[in-house]
Amino acid sequence: RKCMSMSKSNPSLAAAFSLREYSQMKRRVPIERASSSQDIMVFEEIDRLGGNGARRQKQAEEYLKKKAIEDRVMLQEQKAEEQKKRGRRRELEAKRNRQKQEAEAKQCAEEERLHREKEYREDQERQATEHERLLKEQERQMWVARQPGTCGTCTGDGVCRNCEGKGEIYAVFLSKNVSKEAARNFGRKAQGCERCGGCAQNIVGKVKQGSGQCPDCNGRGKVWPAAAFEQKSARPKFRSSGFSNNQGDATPKAMASPKLFPRS
Repeated sequence: RKCMSMSKSNPSLAAAFSLREYSQMKRRVPIERASSSQDIMVFEEIDRLGGNGARRQKQAEEYLKKKAIEDRVMLQEQKAEEQKKRGRRRELEAKRNRQKQEAEAKQCAEEERLHREKEYREDQERQATEHERLLKEQERQMWVARQPGTCGTCTGDGVCRNCEGKGEIYAVFLSKNVSKEAARNFGRKAQGCERCGGCAQNIVGKVKQGSGQCPDCNGRGKVWPAAAFEQKSARPKFRSSGFSNNQGDATPKAMASPKLFPRS
């Protein structure tokens, strides 16, 4: 007790015992005011009917009117708030729908772009494949056109058609006088086949037989076409078409020079 009485002599310690009063005095905390009796007044149905006096009835009616107005205002505010909430929900839903539609449209556009790119690549591949096929076909046709063909004179057997491969033919020499001398010098005599390289010596001279081979193909049965003697035109490069020169003696390098064969 002595200590407490001594501490009250100090203003700061004295204020510590009543902080609320000190703060209100320094105006740091607003002063609490007692609520009016009307704010805490509660009216019942009997008050409205006048069971507790006319003054009480009038206060109850004013209170109820004011409360009805406040309820209507509050209801209107609640309705307005609900409408705002519904509007915000609609806006949010519309925004979500727009975003969804935009995402779907973007995805469709991306899929369409990828589809177009795929079709373009496939079309390019088809064009490249067709171009390569045409080049290969052209190369094959040119290769076939430059290959030797069957000789039209001997039909491929290489035999001279004039002497049937014998190298000689017979000719008849007539004499104006019939005698033993004429029989030795005239009559049916063998002659070399000029068609296959022989020599027709007539009555006198030694028989020079021909080769008996077809002169158009030198007995090979095939002749080179005119395309084999033409200069090759420049063509686009492409991979090997599979038509190689593995044809044995059917090429100019393997056979004799095409100059040895007459052109068809």
